Amino acid sequence: MYYCYQFVILLCLISVITGYPSYQDQIPNGKNVPHPCKKNYIWKGVGHLQMNGGGKRNVFGEAFSKAQHKWTKQLCEADSDKDGKSNGEELGDPNCVWTAGSKPTSTVGISHPGICEPVDSEECRSQQSYECGGEYNCEATNQTGVKYIDLKFPRTKVPPNETTFMCNTFTVPADKRYHAIAFEPLADNANVIHHMSVFACTEAEASQTKKTPHVCNMSKCRSNYITVWTVGLEGYCLKNDVGLLFGNGSFTHFSIELHWNNPKKKNRLL
Repeated sequence: MYYCYQFVILLCLISVITGYPSYQDQIPNGKNVPHPCKKNYIWKGVGHLQMNGGGKRNVFGEAFSKAQHKWTKQLCEADSDKDGKSNGEELGDPNCVWTAGSKPTSTVGISHPGICEPVDSEECRSQQSYECGGEYNCEATNQTGVKYIDLKFPRTKVPPNETTFMCNTFTVPADKRYHAIAFEPLADNANVIHHMSVFACTEAEASQTKKTPHVCNMSKCRSNYITVWTVGLEGYCLKNDVGLLFGNGSFTHFSIELHWNNPKKKNRLL
């Protein structure tokens, strides 16, 4: 009987840089806005339709952009998502007195200023297309016997260049035949990470690559493309009964190619 050892591959993108001021710091409780549908989740990209930012802006993001990315009295008093509460009320600044760097009037009872809540109410459904339940959800990763592999970049200095491609090759288990069924990112600095590409390498290809982070134009293992990740995506789950074969008799290495974005060309050591 053939047994398939299943793995979820966690792709860890680690980098440290002091970049341009985060937009989260330009609004009250910008790092404390809860997900409107999922408890204990923070909506990092407050001005975007995707939880982790990137992609199309939501109505609050459009208003914030028009305000030159500043917390103005007009922006505070507006009700961008038309749910009956002003942006200031939703973000803990009901009197519109907050300034960047100060403590908001309230840090509890925060809600999303760019998504009408409750999301499933008739009023909100009539004015927005966002619905709960559309995020990444890979049930297969919770099955008995599924294992995880972390492919982690060590903390690495980000070069003072607007655009940098970094590559690193990782050895994966080869004692048995395995199948990868999902890929999930672990990114600790979305202000720097732009996107990531993942490739599978044979032993021969891997012998021509470095096993430490290095600047590259492109990975040398580009013949077997696996997946891509960019800001805003939460993961990639393969369909039922589908897996990427690796290990004994197959691919023995994975190569990750990162695109770092450093528009102000900051140069900070770890």
